[in-house]
Amino acid sequence: MTSFIIATKDLIKAGRGIERLYWQCLSLSRQSEKVDIILVDGSGYPEFSLIRSRLKGLPVRLFHQPQAVMNLPKLWNFGVQQAHEWVHITGADFLYAPNFMDEVRKVRADDTLVMCKVWDAPKGAVTRKAVEEWKWHSLKEFFAVNPKLANGIQHGRKELFLKVPYDERMEKLGGMDNLQQYKCEREGYKCLWWEQQYVLHQWHKISHMKMDKQFKANQQVISDYIKEAPINGASTN
Repeated sequence: MTSFIIATKDLIKAGRGIERLYWQCLSLSRQSEKVDIILVDGSGYPEFSLIRSRLKGLPVRLFHQPQAVMNLPKLWNFGVQQAHEWVHITGADFLYAPNFMDEVRKVRADDTLVMCKVWDAPKGAVTRKAVEEWKWHSLKEFFAVNPKLANGIQHGRKELFLKVPYDERMEKLGGMDNLQQYKCEREGYKCLWWEQQYVLHQWHKISHMKMDKQFKANQQVISDYIKEAPINGASTN
């Protein structure tokens, strides 16, 4: 079975809101095969309670791991410990086509980290019908300036994520997905950039954390890691 691990913290404060999370979990519950949905929330109890209430009725395993400072790697790593044999790492504002599992099964492998290309869902177009029928118009590339840097939707064997856990020095936002790719490559795993339109991002305003000094600190962690032993194609830009 595949476990989808969703890490969240302070969605309301960050401007993402809980409704996007609901749509994501709904899309996962409509997969052609049963999947394990794990949500690890680092928010305070009031927001966790709201999430639990909104997701009531959906097949989601909820874990509350409150944090003072957002640390998605810690939440993902915790989720991996609870997971089945395949792991899919995701954020809180994505959508998955009903046949996503049928298609990812064709490209995944024991020795591979699959990184899923993401497209932007049309703003204001997310409805139950659209999610269930997967009919969208005018999709645009997510982070079109360099789509391969937006590689945070990652899929692989649980053993891969246990051997190469997410780097918990990477706090708030920025770079933890890129560093995971570089670490996997250094450990000898293949990293596949998967071109498809089965994963969509739900629009929201850019988070203030992208402007935070921690973002620059995360980029420095990546730079230092690459300097230890250069990796083909690695970039901190």
